[in-house]
Amino acid sequence: MTNTQTNDDDSKIDFDLLVPPPPEFPDPEEIYERLMRKIDPRFAPSNRDKLKEQIMKAIPEERRVIINDYDRAMAEYAKRAEELFSEFKETVTAYRNCVEAASRLIDETKAEAALD
Repeated sequence: MTNTQTNDDDSKIDFDLLVPPPPEFPDPEEIYERLMRKIDPRFAPSNRDKLKEQIMKAIPEERRVIINDYDRAMAEYAKRAEELFSEFKETVTAYRNCVEAASRLIDETKAEAALD
C-alpha cells in the first residue's frame, strides 16, 4: 500500500518513492549477543550454560580470573555499544532528514499546483 498525497489537479506524489522504508534495528538481546561474541564468547548469552558449568567446576582462583575477564569484557561491551548506538542515532537522523525533505517537496508541489 503506497502513501500518496493528492493535489487539487489530481496529480499524485508518491511518498514511498521519495522516502525509503524506516531503518530497522536489532533488539537489545541480539545486540548484546553479537557484541559479546566478538569480545569474549564465554560471556555471550548463548554460552550461559557452558559458563555456569565452568564456574561451578572452577577453584576460587579460577573464578576470580573469570570475574576479572568478565569485568574487562563488560567495559569493552559498554564502549562498543556506545559506538553502535551512535551509528544508530546517525541512521535515524539521516532518515528524519529524508522524511522532512520529502514533506517539504510535497508542500512545495501542492503550493505550485494551487498557483496554476
